[in-house]
Order: sequence, then structure tokens, then C-alpha cells
Amino acid sequence: MHLVPLELSLTVGAGAAALIVGFIAWWKNKWGTGNVLYALMAFSLAMWTLADWFVSLEAPLDHWQVLGWKFYFYFSVCFGPAIVMHATSRLASRGGKYGAGLFYLSSSIATLLLYSAILAREIKFAWLPQQACLQGAALLVIILYALATFHVAFQLYPQAVSKIATTLEKRRAIYGLVILTVFMIAGVLQMIIGPVPTGLMMPFIAIVFLVFSLMSFVRTSFLDVELGNLEAFFLFLAAYALVIVLRSDTREEAIVALLGSLIVGVFGLISIRTVKGEKTKRRLLEDSNRQLRMLEEAKSDFIDMVAHQLRGPLGGVRAASAMLTNGDLGELPEKARKMVGQMQDTVSRLLSLSETFLNASRLEMGKYQSVRVPTDVRQELHNITTEMDTVVAAKDLKLEVEVSDVVPQVLDMDKEVLENVLFNLLDNAVKYTDHGGIKVAATLEGRNLKLVIADSGPGLTDAECNDLFKKFHRGKVGRSHQTDGTGLGLYIVKQLIEAVGGSIGVVCDKQRGGSVFTVKLPCGLV
Repeated sequence: MHLVPLELSLTVGAGAAALIVGFIAWWKNKWGTGNVLYALMAFSLAMWTLADWFVSLEAPLDHWQVLGWKFYFYFSVCFGPAIVMHATSRLASRGGKYGAGLFYLSSSIATLLLYSAILAREIKFAWLPQQACLQGAALLVIILYALATFHVAFQLYPQAVSKIATTLEKRRAIYGLVILTVFMIAGVLQMIIGPVPTGLMMPFIAIVFLVFSLMSFVRTSFLDVELGNLEAFFLFLAAYALVIVLRSDTREEAIVALLGSLIVGVFGLISIRTVKGEKTKRRLLEDSNRQLRMLEEAKSDFIDMVAHQLRGPLGGVRAASAMLTNGDLGELPEKARKMVGQMQDTVSRLLSLSETFLNASRLEMGKYQSVRVPTDVRQELHNITTEMDTVVAAKDLKLEVEVSDVVPQVLDMDKEVLENVLFNLLDNAVKYTDHGGIKVAATLEGRNLKLVIADSGPGLTDAECNDLFKKFHRGKVGRSHQTDGTGLGLYIVKQLIEAVGGSIGVVCDKQRGGSVFTVKLPCGLV
């Protein structure tokens, strides 16, 4: 014979699902307040939903077993409002300690009145007004449910429609309104008509309660309970498996159904553990990426701050040293002129480094934006080569500049890129050239300004030419000359040129030595 009749399959399934969800909610954080509150609601709802099944089993049960079940049933009904009050205060992030305590006290009084009436009927205490106790308890519980309903509405509805609350807070408030209201509807029905058969009414209420609960667990960690989609699915599957076992006709069928359920359960546990492991790894990876982004932004902000703060004082030092060199403050002795010249060189290198780091930071963060402005190419070449005069003269080099007649006086192009490219390439050429000279040629090729910087230095091997524009790369020539450098200059030059749609290349003149850099920068006529 079936332990569960066909007409009660949905009732038992819904009640079992509520029981399982309540147990899982408690197991997640056994003595967490939110977990315990939800578990108590789920256990109570499971008891109310399974009432029809228990009533059908009363015939084979012992009298005291039935009485014990009724005690637990009415206990859960009486304490429903207190649990709702407590859960609402927690969801609304308010104390509510005294209000919840008052409700627990009132629920205890209602429970004692009901128990007194039931015991008086069983033990035949004629002096105890049974009817008055029952009516008083029922009235008190219904009043408590009504007050709890108002408390839920006044506490959670404003938060659900608040314009200053976060999306998560709004969602929790909405789920709280639905879940707690459905629970209280079920409690009032049981207080008024239970425990008697209610047909499909309680299974429907239980299913609505469970569906919204699982959605809230997955999306908002409602009442501190957090579940995944797969866990929610297997909870319903476990309830269905229990119904199949209880619906078995024979012991053999029950064993087969139980084994099948266990296999599905083991598979579910493995799947859930696997998904949770992947989820944990993904969270760790996301946290690591977020921390790396924060570090990258902090590094970029620091570099920007340092670069900007350095440029002002260094520019002032360079201007003052230029005035001394030019004799604006009177003629200087030869040794003093030499020292001032060295100071100018050092300041120029520092300015170059600060500009290099600033541009590197902008490029890596994707914040660099090309801005075209009217640019006098001849004037820019003159300014850059003038800055190099001191070093060029000290090394007894020859610096030639040749601008083709086809180059207009003013071109529309990225002036900052032009300055950075010219300074870095000329600075490198002067550093690594000990004899001979450097030649800079500018011409117009289609819609590009073509710059050719040739030097008579030691040159580069084919392998060094391939690695020249890599980050932090310094060739044998750089190390042998013991020049100051970071290995970022040419890397930044290439990145800047490509950022504005240009190109750069280098070849070595194997006959006369030296290197030839060819740069093409997009430009337009003004």
C-alpha cells in the first residue's frame, strides 16, 4: 500500500521541499540569526503543508502520537508572527529587539492557552474554561498576525521604493514583502481552519514561498542564505525523489527508488561541489584582477603626479641655466660655463624621463588621446636641435637639419608626438655617436611627414634592430657606452607613433656605420 496517495503527491512534495530548503538554509550557517529565522519559517510551512497527509495517517497512529503532532502544529502557528517580526527587523537593518521580544512573549501566552485547552479536553478538567482558552488564543494569534503584517508593510515597502537604497537592498525588501506575506497568509489559514484538509491551497502557497525564497537566495542572499542555481534545482529534485520512494507499492520498489534517489543525490552533490569550486576560483580571479587594476591605477596616478610635479621645477632650472649660459646675467668663467652646461644636460635628461614615464602611463591605461594642432615643423626642429647644441659641441659632432621645400610652413598634426619623437631619437643619436655627426631630414610623402634621422655611431646588428622597440630593451651599444637610460624611450616612441597612425623603422648602414631611423607621422594642410 502507498504511504502517499496519488492525490496527496503534490502536498507531500511541496512539504518535503520546504523541509529540505529549511534544513539547507540552517546548515549553511548553523547558528546565524538569518539562517535560523528562515529555517523556522520553512519548517513551520512544511508542517502546515503536510497537515493533510498527517490527518490521513491518523488512523494507524497512536492517540498520543496524534496529540504530540497537534502540539507541534499549534506551536509553529502561534510563533509565526514573532518569527516574521524578527525577520523583518533584520531585513530592514533596524534593532526591533523589544518589539520582537514582545511578540515572542505574546506567542508564548497564546501557545499556553491552546495547550491548556487541549490538555483540559484530554484529561477532562471541567473547571478550566476550554472554549474561552481556545477563543482567546485564536484571537490573540490573529491579532499578532495582523500586527506583523502592518510591521512588514511599514518597514519593507518604503525600502523597496526608496530612491536612495541600493539595488540589492531594494530587491531584498521586495522579496521580503512577498515571502513574509505568503508565510503569514498560510499561518492565518491554519489558525482559522487547521488542522483539517485544505486540498491544493497549502501546496500552492508552499510552492510560491519556495520559488521566491530560492530566487532571493540566488540573487540577494536573503536572510544571509546563499544558494546557487544548481543547488536550488536539486532541492526540488530531492523532494520529488522522496515522493517517488513513498509512492512505492512494495519493499523492492521502495529499495530501487531509494537507490536511484541516492545516485541522483550523489551526482547532485558532486555537481554542486564542482560548480561551487569553479565559482570560488572565478571570484578569486575577479578579486585579483580588481586588485591589479587598482594597483595599476594607483601606479599610473603616482607617475602622473610625479611627472607633472617634476616638469615645473625642472623647467625653471633649465630656463635659469640657459640665461646663465647666454650671458644674460653677465659673462661666466669657462669652468662655470662648463658646469652650467652639464646642469642643463642633466635637467634635459630628467625632463625627458618624466615625459617618457608620463606617456608610458597614458598609453598603458589607454588614456592617451591624439590632438592635432597647427604645427611649425621647422620651428620645432630648431627648438629641439638648439637644446642639443651644448652636448653636440662638447662631443665635437656635426648636426645637420634639412627640411624639404615641399614641407609647408604649418602642418596640422600631433605636436606633442612630433616633439617627443624628435627629442628621443636625437638624444639617442647624440648619446651613441662619438665621431662624425647626425643628420635630420624632413619631407612630405603623401599625407605623412617623413623624418629621417641618421647618425654615424657604431650601428646595430640585425638582432638588435628586431628588439630595439621592445619595452626595457637596451642593446650592447647602450651598455658599452654606459649611458643613462631606462630602455623605455624607443618603446614609447613607437607606441606614440602607432597611436596616431604612423610608423617607424630602423636600418643600419653597413658601409659607413651608424643607424638610420625613418618616421612617418600623419599630417594635413592647414
